[in-house]
This record gives sequence, structure tokens and C-alpha cells, in this order.
Amino acid sequence: PIGALSTLPFFAPYFVPATVNFVPLVAPTNLMVFDPQVYLNTAFGLVAGCVAGAATLLLIPQPSPSFRAQRLVDLSIRDLRRLAAGRRRWTFRQWQGRMYSRLVALPAECEPVQRSRLAATLTVGVQVIRLRHLATDSRSGAEISDILAALAAGDLPRLQYTLAELDKEIASIPDDEPGKRG
Repeated sequence: PIGALSTLPFFAPYFVPATVNFVPLVAPTNLMVFDPQVYLNTAFGLVAGCVAGAATLLLIPQPSPSFRAQRLVDLSIRDLRRLAAGRRRWTFRQWQGRMYSRLVALPAECEPVQRSRLAATLTVGVQVIRLRHLATDSRSGAEISDILAALAAGDLPRLQYTLAELDKEIASIPDDEPGKRG
């Protein structure tokens, strides 16, 4: 019954700890031993641990809103670099869900520049996923891998140079022969 009640959102904060503490407290085993001293020691230890945990959470101050916002931005940039490096293969929906949840989690007191950085990270991540699909479907895979490697390393001058070179190559394709390199 405690496990079932812990699934209800209103009761979850009360019954999840009760469910977790039920097994060590009652210690259901095949061999039943009724030792009040062991039972009371276990119960006291569990209650003291829960009280100490709650007191610790009350004593540790919450991080400032600007710190939390900067942390979310930093995590998003780290995830973008992982995506560009190919260490993570998120789909469009997974990436968007990840970034949207971080945008929602931003504190109301954060600066607009932090919101714009998260929005830019969302957009760049979507484009990286599209570039990965393009690299597998076209002949320009080498250039795209150079672009993604520069983005993953955070090397902005190399990224700008590689993008400029790819842009020149795309611009050199004659209009009457699309798909053919110039």
C-alpha cells in the first residue's frame, strides 16, 4: 500500500521515503526474529538519518539564480560540443526536448543574454544534427566533419575559416549543373 500511495504526486514526498525505509526497518525474511533492541536501533538510525538529511537541505543555501542560469548555459554548450564531436547521437526531438527543458528551468531572474545563448545552442544543435545527416547523404562529408571537429573543440577561428571555405566551394558550383563541383 505504501508503494502504491507513493505513485500519487501529492503523497510522493511522504511515501517514497517510507517505501525506501520499509525494507530495512521491518527486514522481511524467511526466518522471523523478534528482537526489539535491533528493531529500535534500526528505526532510530533511519529516523535520525532522515532528520539529518532534511536539516542539511535546510542549512545549505540555494545557489543564486545567476549561478543556476550560467550552469544551465554551460551544460548546454558542453552538450553541443558532445553532439558536434559525435560522442552523443541525439535525434531532433531528443535535442529539442533537452534544450526546451533547460529553457523552462531558467530562473525568472536570469539575464536575457543567457536565454539567448540557450536559444542559440538549441538552433546550432539542430543544425549540427542536420549537418550530420547531410554528411552521410552527400559528397561534402570531409568538409562537414572538419566543421564539426572545429565546433567540438571550440576553435572559433578554425570554424570560421572552414565555413568560409565550404561557402566558397558551394558558391563555385555552376547554376546550370547543380550537384557538380566546380
